[in-house]
Amino acid sequence: MKSLAFMWMRHGLLMALLCGALSGSGMSQEMADATELPSSPPNPIQLTPQWWQYYNETQTAPLKEKLQISRSFLEQLRKQLRLELQASVLPKIENFLTRLEQTIQLLEESPFPVPDSPASFANAYTIREMMDLLKRLHELEMDVQAQQVDLNQAKKIQDTAAQRIHDLMAAYLDLDDEEQRLTAGLDLMIHRVETEVGQLRLNRQEKQLMQLEANLTNLREERRHAESVLTTHKEEQAALAQLLIQAQKTVEASTLKLARAELQSIPATSNNPLEMAKIRLLIQNTLFDQIEQSRNQLEFEQIAIQQMLGDLLADSNTLEADKVRATIQGWKEKSQSVEEKSQQWLISTRREFNRAGDALVALGNTRSERHLKEIHQQRLKKAQDSLLQLQRLEKTQVLSTMLSTLVQQRWTVHEGQWTESWATARLWMADAFHFVKEWSQKSLFTLGETPVTILGLIRVSLIIVFAFWLSKLIRLSLRRLGENQPNLSNPSLYVLGRLLHYAIIIVGSIIGMSSIGLDFSNLALVAGALSVGIGFGLQSIFNNFVSGLILLFERPLKVGDYVELEGVKGHVQAINVRSTRITTLDNLDILVPNSEFINGKVINWTFRDAYRRIHIPFGVAYGTDKDLVAQAAIEAAQAVYLTVADSSERQPAAWLVNLGDNSLDFELVVWVDPQRLQPGQSIEATYLWEIETALRHYNIEVPFPQRDLHIRSGLVLPSQT
Repeated sequence: MKSLAFMWMRHGLLMALLCGALSGSGMSQEMADATELPSSPPNPIQLTPQWWQYYNETQTAPLKEKLQISRSFLEQLRKQLRLELQASVLPKIENFLTRLEQTIQLLEESPFPVPDSPASFANAYTIREMMDLLKRLHELEMDVQAQQVDLNQAKKIQDTAAQRIHDLMAAYLDLDDEEQRLTAGLDLMIHRVETEVGQLRLNRQEKQLMQLEANLTNLREERRHAESVLTTHKEEQAALAQLLIQAQKTVEASTLKLARAELQSIPATSNNPLEMAKIRLLIQNTLFDQIEQSRNQLEFEQIAIQQMLGDLLADSNTLEADKVRATIQGWKEKSQSVEEKSQQWLISTRREFNRAGDALVALGNTRSERHLKEIHQQRLKKAQDSLLQLQRLEKTQVLSTMLSTLVQQRWTVHEGQWTESWATARLWMADAFHFVKEWSQKSLFTLGETPVTILGLIRVSLIIVFAFWLSKLIRLSLRRLGENQPNLSNPSLYVLGRLLHYAIIIVGSIIGMSSIGLDFSNLALVAGALSVGIGFGLQSIFNNFVSGLILLFERPLKVGDYVELEGVKGHVQAINVRSTRITTLDNLDILVPNSEFINGKVINWTFRDAYRRIHIPFGVAYGTDKDLVAQAAIEAAQAVYLTVADSSERQPAAWLVNLGDNSLDFELVVWVDPQRLQPGQSIEATYLWEIETALRHYNIEVPFPQRDLHIRSGLVLPSQT
């Protein structure tokens, strides 16, 4: 029955939780009125989801009274338990009550003070007062950042704790045994009050952060006000001059100290742990001196910035515009360089700190290890000092950046917005050019021992492009010269242009490669590399290239020739490095490898002479006047524009070449000029067209094939049987 009662109570509580989750803040007023807050201390054995409402007080007096009541109630509950359970429960009860007391203490803590009022700003600020203001501003910004990080972390922890409470409550409601519920209930109460303490602390952190942010806003307003009323005087300028001299001496001393430290910390190796520890200590000492020297240098430049700011405030005429801009740019570059180095120093110092700490933990207490332990302690101490020095360096770097920005703004006001904007643009372009120049001079790879850079590749590409452009210009000039001077041979000019093209490209390539430092004096290496390339697959390309040179020098064919190769007929248009371009009568461009013209049989119709004699066959019927046929054929030949008629030795003629089965076979023998042939036309078709026209004009019959039928004697026909 007891288990059944607990089960019904658990299910009822779960249903209540579910209804509350579904209704949320929109719970009706009737349900809110029906809910009664607990009037007695919560019992760990019979906790309800609303048990914490008993302690939900905003005033400390009622909460203190409830604390005493809970103490008495829990003590009486503990005495009713068996002895073994009393011993295990007592620490939990004390823990819960202690956490509850912490809640009361947090509620009793005094509120935060009101942020500073902006009305407290001064009417004028000196450079020294401005420096103090910037320091306070930087420290407050660091505090706000740290507080924000801590607050975000606390919120994550609080969210996890809240979820843990729901999980514990769900597990608690599933328990039936009283002793188990007692232990689980106390754990739930402890965790709930711890969460409440964490929430109160989180609320206090949020209020503290709000106050810091308000103070930071006021301090920034004060900074803007101070920049507008910033002033200086002669005594301050004299003091800055003295500080600058002292800072210069400090920089020189730290630089000398760093040089000595670097000389002593030359990297070495040893298998002895004591010697290795000493070497690492020397290295860390050198790193500390580097940080110190950088900080001293920044402090020196910080005083120089203050001095220039004083000159600007005093409207000094000794300031030169270019010098001021260069100085400001130098400050920015120095600050950026120190920031980059600081990151590396921080990583090295943290690594050394961890190594030294691990080495100390690994050591024993033997006498032989005492000296080694002292060295490790010194390493750890020096790493700690280096971390502290890095914090100071960061602070100095931030203040220097703020001051340089202030000087930049003052200088802009001093020179005028447009003048300074143009000067800033010029400096930016100069920086961009310097960056591009440095980037282009970085080595990408090496050829032999010669580094190849992006700038070198661009230079080589420009030289080769210029060589191609010069070659094209020369070839274009030669072609125009051939068009304007009919007496000059166009094929000869073409050969000259191709040779000049190859020569210019080769010379340009050599000049381009030499511009990046490649040495071409050792031609044996170049020839060896070329032979290896030919042996590994360039035979065909090299063969066609050499064949092209042979075609250009030997000139078995030239541009404009009418050639025939393996059934392909056409005019030669260009002889390139790898192939020759031929345009057929159908206006088709065919690329023929150069080696085909050297190794194969080529018919060049215009090798020695542009005129060629062709034979056009045709036939007429038997009994036709042969002289009339010859007259008609010659007239047809003279009507064709391809016929050469200006030479007595090359007159057209008609030959009777055969007595055929059906006709008298003639051939029109005529000299033609193939260069007059228009694209898409055929010589044979043109002459046959005119021959047929002439034969029809003279009524000369073109016979059809004739067959004689002979009937054998003695053949018996079917009708005679």
